[in-house]
Amino acid sequence: MARFLWTYVNTQPGNPAGGQWSKVADKTARDIHFGQSTRALSHRLRKWTHAYIEDQNQLPIRRKSQRASPISDKAVVAELSLHLRSIGKYACAQDLIDFLKVTENQVHLGVSWPIGLAMAHHWMKSMGW
Repeated sequence: MARFLWTYVNTQPGNPAGGQWSKVADKTARDIHFGQSTRALSHRLRKWTHAYIEDQNQLPIRRKSQRASPISDKAVVAELSLHLRSIGKYACAQDLIDFLKVTENQVHLGVSWPIGLAMAHHWMKSMGW
């Protein structure tokens, strides 16, 4: 939001988007694109900023998800560790990814999505591998 507002108020001749609400939001969304739709992010920036202005400059609060990570469950950790031990000393993060791509394993462990490489590395580190 700060970047969006800063760009909006910056009406210098070198800034073609300065002072134009929608264009500035679109430009800011493109600049900070986090893997989501820039159109949706642009809309959220405008919505959050309107709320910020209307609420006497109270910043919007982002609520964290209440969903617990499957890795916090000791039974899941035990099952994943058992799988990694069955592979041997050369087990790697990709082995976790492949294991959790199987729908039956996801259902059994209560994981409702396949994990990526970064998440697999994080899980292995938290399990002591």
